[in-house]
Amino acid sequence: MGVGTWIQRHFRRSSMSGDVHVEFVDTRDGSCLGVVELPPDKLPDSFAVDTTVDVADKKWSVVRAEPVTKAEFAASRKLRLVLSPVQPMPPGELLFSVPTISAELGAGEGSEPPDKDVFQIHEDDWRQIELVSRTFEHEIDSEIADIRAVYDDRKPGGAFTRVHVRERVPSPLTDKQIRIAELERLLPPRRTYNAVGVQRSLGTFQGSFAWTVDERFTLWGVEDESNLVRVLCVTLSGDTNGSEKWGKIFGRLCSDHELYLVDWCRVRKASEVEEIRSILAP
Repeated sequence: MGVGTWIQRHFRRSSMSGDVHVEFVDTRDGSCLGVVELPPDKLPDSFAVDTTVDVADKKWSVVRAEPVTKAEFAASRKLRLVLSPVQPMPPGELLFSVPTISAELGAGEGSEPPDKDVFQIHEDDWRQIELVSRTFEHEIDSEIADIRAVYDDRKPGGAFTRVHVRERVPSPLTDKQIRIAELERLLPPRRTYNAVGVQRSLGTFQGSFAWTVDERFTLWGVEDESNLVRVLCVTLSGDTNGSEKWGKIFGRLCSDHELYLVDWCRVRKASEVEEIRSILAP
């Protein structure tokens, strides 16, 4: 999902004016896989998104591009692509790092690669810790039961042999009247992003918003045309400072709007302050 692909099958070896000198390098040992001359219009606009290439009848993933954008390498007429071989997984050996993902992700709008003003999530992190209306309590419990079954089948060491795809709650806040202004009062922004997008993918989600509450805690979501919040999620990066304080605030939010804070991957739902704290301070 969300992966851009460029495949150049027929390399031109001419040296016409304006061509870009492209060097392909193996990331494993630094060896040169080949050098070609290509016109800029045969190259992607940016390597900031996930990209694959075919070299010597093998598929490779672009680990790093120097420089990244067409504007840069068209001007310098030099491009160095560091590649890693794409290894097909033998049938029956595919393992997963998470036990569940949301069936609904949606597509980003626009053709711009992500930048520092876009809050970038991994595609598997969409709606993994989120607020859900208590109207869907039965659906939440059914999803959690299915995720627990995935845990029962996991391999020694923690890898999962399968992933449960959640489909029962496509619109977690569909019956709620929550606006961004209320969230900003409760959880004041430290740094505000323009939108939310998927790492190394083009575009952003329509109506998306995000801001950091502290250095390890980001609140993000999507609002609809009426400026009502329809998806509201939390991303944690390490131990969260002030989990006691945030637990009280989320407890108030859950109480006022009859919500659960759900951590799908850790099969937890919470509405009371102490339970919420345990989710916010993993």
